[in-house]
Amino acid sequence: MKRRNILFILLSVSFCFSGCTGKTLEVNSPAEKQVFQSFQPFFSWSGADAAEGYRIEVGRDGSFSDPVIYTVDGNLDRFTPQDEFEAGSYFVRIASLKDGSPDIWSKSVPFEMKPEKVRVTSPSEGISFEIGDPVEVLWTPVTGSGGYTVEAGTDPEFKNIVFSQSLIKESHFTMEKLPPGKIYFRIRADYDWGGSTPCSSSFYIIVKSPVVYAYNI
Repeated sequence: MKRRNILFILLSVSFCFSGCTGKTLEVNSPAEKQVFQSFQPFFSWSGADAAEGYRIEVGRDGSFSDPVIYTVDGNLDRFTPQDEFEAGSYFVRIASLKDGSPDIWSKSVPFEMKPEKVRVTSPSEGISFEIGDPVEVLWTPVTGSGGYTVEAGTDPEFKNIVFSQSLIKESHFTMEKLPPGKIYFRIRADYDWGGSTPCSSSFYIIVKSPVVYAYNI
């Protein structure tokens, strides 16, 4: 009986050295099955102190058979990819790095990408304004956004932008002094952590040139 007790204690100590170190890595964002309406997800984590860096793996399946890999500095605890993610299901796991190799892994967390465009409610497409008239643009608010960006251009591809304003907090904005002609608009929602939604479908208004009358005296 004494020999069995000693063996049990040795096994317990061995298990504790390998699995009871108290070192864990927790993924704070995304939450389990979180849905991102932006093009980019937001990753944050906690729990691994004094790591030399972190390895973030993103896969379309839980086995991470062909993951996209990001490596970030050890002084960071959050990261926003610059890539635009397609709609669909994803998984993420994060590891602290030691001597250039993964040391402590987080659990795998599933999340969804569902980029949604801002929907403009006013003005109606093709409506005319006199030059100098204020043009108020309204759109549906996006939950969780930190602000909006409104752009106006003279072509539907927005190669010639005549107006751009970011950090708009409300879901409406008034513009003045637009040039005459057909003016196109688009709006996107921006998040504080760096992501953004797809731009709204572009729409146009017509700004009329002033009428000049000629009189024969």
